[in-house]
Amino acid sequence: ANTIIIDRADRFGLADLYQLRGRVGRYKHQAYAYILIPRHMQLIQTARKRISAIKQYSSLGSGFKIAMRDLEIRGAGNILGAEQSGHITAIGFDLYCQLLKESVARLKGEKPKRLAQVTMKLDFMTDEAGDTFARIPTSYIKDNRLRIQAYRKIAGVVEFPEVEALRHEFRDRYGKLPREVRLLLQCAEIKVYAGSAHVDVVEAKDDKIMLSQRGILFQTAGKFPRFTKIRPEDKLTELKKLLESLLSK
Repeated sequence: ANTIIIDRADRFGLADLYQLRGRVGRYKHQAYAYILIPRHMQLIQTARKRISAIKQYSSLGSGFKIAMRDLEIRGAGNILGAEQSGHITAIGFDLYCQLLKESVARLKGEKPKRLAQVTMKLDFMTDEAGDTFARIPTSYIKDNRLRIQAYRKIAGVVEFPEVEALRHEFRDRYGKLPREVRLLLQCAEIKVYAGSAHVDVVEAKDDKIMLSQRGILFQTAGKFPRFTKIRPEDKLTELKKLLESLLSK
């Protein structure tokens, strides 16, 4: 086959589109991939970014670049709460990294440390286009492989000192931390606090803080706690203090 028509391409992940497009065209023969999206989907940033990435990465060996772009579009796994779809991401990027870390520890004869799974849904961590504020900009770590390695290290954090160690490592290796990386490390810290407090869901919606411990929602005086700050970094600090108070009980 030398032609493929993909209808409602907005319903496919970036990796899926890349694989489907690769089914046509071999050797020197011209091939065509028609990617169709509804007119209204052209206004949705995520769909536009996926199509743009498919157009941009068309050369041989672009699979890794596609995977990196997919990661950047959706954020680093459910470190920010968005469940992923696809092959490696069937279990989530952060869980995959934790499992990998445990396997390496076992091979070294060490006792693996594992943090309880925490789902984070923070509505204040994305802009109107759906892009997450917490990420590693390409301007900070230009090399794709080093950037994915940094994401993997952050996703594999299970203890408080590891977060601070990463802050020092990134500053020493790549320079002053940009705001996006500082926010990403703050989110990783929140996950550690949540796991230690046996909180399995951390959700922020319309300034309400909804923490779930084994299915039971945390409330004070019958109400959900609320943020008093506006900036994302300040709200993360408030979350951290609330989780610290749960740890002390």
